[in-house]
Amino acid sequence: MSGVKRVTWCFILVLGPISLATCDFTTQLSALQVVIHLAALSVVHFALVFPPEELLDGLGITLFDLFSILKDPEQYGFIEYVCKRQTFFKTFVALYPAAHTFLYCNRNFFAYVSNWRLVAVKQADLRLLVDNTRMPMIPNMDDEERLRHIFVIVSFRQPYLPVFTISLRHDLYRQLNEVLAVPIIVPAHITIPLTIMEELKEDFIERVAQNDRHIHHAKASDKEPCFACGTEENIIKIVKTCADNNERWQWSREGQRVYTDQCQVCVCRPLWCNRCIAQIFIGKQNIDAVYRHDYWRGTAQCPTCRKAFCIRDVHLVEFVLEED
Repeated sequence: MSGVKRVTWCFILVLGPISLATCDFTTQLSALQVVIHLAALSVVHFALVFPPEELLDGLGITLFDLFSILKDPEQYGFIEYVCKRQTFFKTFVALYPAAHTFLYCNRNFFAYVSNWRLVAVKQADLRLLVDNTRMPMIPNMDDEERLRHIFVIVSFRQPYLPVFTISLRHDLYRQLNEVLAVPIIVPAHITIPLTIMEELKEDFIERVAQNDRHIHHAKASDKEPCFACGTEENIIKIVKTCADNNERWQWSREGQRVYTDQCQVCVCRPLWCNRCIAQIFIGKQNIDAVYRHDYWRGTAQCPTCRKAFCIRDVHLVEFVLEED
């Protein structure tokens, strides 16, 4: 009660009489009156659920403040009060037509929260099956990835828990698949499409495989994982083998050719796996939907020595191990 600003009471006391005074309950409302009242109630409802900074600073009212008026926190224990407040909030938000979905995952548990559903189970009791894929109705023009919505059927080992379907954006599906301890089953007739970055990574790896292999003499103790991801082997060495007269360029965002730096000699030892060096190289190019197929014509810089290199300078390593 003490946390609510005094102006909050004025807001509530003024809003109620105005709403009652503008409503004519004895006669039928006109279409304009209905529209005005629905708009006003929607604005108030949205402001309570998602209060802007101006409302917080000026009026000092939020949905939780409204609940503290209805339920005095001093009359309840902390856990009981928080449970009642969350129930009040979820009920209030569920009446609002906008849909909000949240997924929470850790090593052991999976939780799904929406306006109408709250499910929290152990991942061992979870079953995930891809239903189908489709393109979004309104493409995200600010994102260069070809994002698709992937529908996943969520079922459980416990028969009393109802089955439901969630819709995941393509990149979120990939992230969830990496976090979950249980697999997301993909039927044989469904193909999960690659993103632009994944397509270019596969192309990069194929092009690098056509370059000459680099023989690297090293001790067995010198072999170590990739410097970037730390999980794959360091099988890539940057060695300048391209001709200096080869033009290296990339497309600018304005659609013009921009010539890049000439390749230089990199003296770093093998540090990278093929996917990480592909990420490093492709990340420096313009890979939008129009110019992505020319990504390999540009250059990038070695992250450690900052020397420029092109795709012809990237070589798979054949280690010749020597005794320590």
